[in-house]
Amino acid sequence: MKKKLVSVFSALLLAGATQVTAADSDATGLTMPEEVMPQLRALLEQAMRQSPRVLDRNLDLAQAEADGYMARAASLPSASGYGTYQWQREKRLGVAETSNTDKLYYDVSVRQAVWHWGALEASRKIARIDLELANRNYAEAYRALAAEIRSTYLNLVVAKIAVRNADHSMRLAQDTLTRQQARYSANQITYGVIMQDQLRMDEASLSARRTRADLEAALSSFRSLIGDGQFSEADIPELIAEVSQAPVAPELVASSAVEAAESISIAEKEVARAKLGLVGPKYNLYPKLGVLAGVNRDEVKRDIVLYNKYQIDAWYVGLQVTWTIFDGFSTKGQKLAAYTRLRRAERKLESMREIVARGLERERANLGFTWDAYQIAKMRLRMSREGFDFVRDKATRGEASQEQVDQAQGNLNSTLYSAQAALAAYLNASVQYLSSRGMDPLGKPAVQH
Repeated sequence: MKKKLVSVFSALLLAGATQVTAADSDATGLTMPEEVMPQLRALLEQAMRQSPRVLDRNLDLAQAEADGYMARAASLPSASGYGTYQWQREKRLGVAETSNTDKLYYDVSVRQAVWHWGALEASRKIARIDLELANRNYAEAYRALAAEIRSTYLNLVVAKIAVRNADHSMRLAQDTLTRQQARYSANQITYGVIMQDQLRMDEASLSARRTRADLEAALSSFRSLIGDGQFSEADIPELIAEVSQAPVAPELVASSAVEAAESISIAEKEVARAKLGLVGPKYNLYPKLGVLAGVNRDEVKRDIVLYNKYQIDAWYVGLQVTWTIFDGFSTKGQKLAAYTRLRRAERKLESMREIVARGLERERANLGFTWDAYQIAKMRLRMSREGFDFVRDKATRGEASQEQVDQAQGNLNSTLYSAQAALAAYLNASVQYLSSRGMDPLGKPAVQH
């Protein structure tokens, strides 16, 4: 049993060491997760088509386009009409007889707004900005989703290693407990000693169940994230392939890097939109000019010969002035709300510039930190592997006990987990570095309506 476990872990380590490393990295020398795990690329492409988040962003785009139609409607001609037909019985003063009357009235008109003090143009510009913001937010959500899928996938690999290590520790604890129970039955140890081993077994069992539950929860979340309920634990790789190329992150020009950030561009658009939002409330109580044209008919028929039929047909064209003089302080509230939105947008832009500036430099520094941590973890893994091989060779010669082999195996499992976690952190840092600068190769969405 022990030899079989040792061979399995050794095979996994060799697999991790012999997988092909990334050859196609970008100009900065950064390796993306899908380059060392090709199966991830297919998952990303699939998720970008059917993930619930992508579908939600498509709905946001459709909503922005619909809002644009409504915003432009005030600037375009509007046609309307109505008609009335009624029958009535009349009794005229001084006339003994009553009469039956048919009455028909209709009106068809076309109206066109001409001058609203710039509010119409501002409304059209706001609609265009809203649509542009929806597209930019869609692209941002798309890049964020690509980064989250990669991060979650890497974490699944690390979680699977944790489950494997926990199961192995539980089996070792069970074997130790079994041996101690045999010694206790032979009166070689006391009950207190065996209780310590029982507690270690219970702790190992708890750890195994907990890591299993964590993996299943992460797996369920990943299925929802990519929109694929068939993705299973068997689809998760055993290890993340090693990365050999060190990152090359050039120095940043702080001001240009900040202004080029997509989040800054979005915040600037929101400020421009808020400024345009002041125009409508400012001139809400001003007179507004429009033109109209139409045709109507007023027709009455009576059954008395003297008043047999009365009909007027009219065609008209002219100017129309509408003027709301007082609206119960509604305009005042709209102005206050518009100025509040503008101040909030300006404060957000100012705060965003500071946040992005700090974040860009931090992400660049984090590349170096995570790479160095990965190199240290790899060295520890190499030392643990050599130590395990040394103890195993001594055991085959009868110079080391099984307990020493188990301890070396546990240390190897722990350093393997640490090395994979460090590699996952470095790959996530690479994704974040490229994504925040708009350089993510998967950060160019295809809009799906």
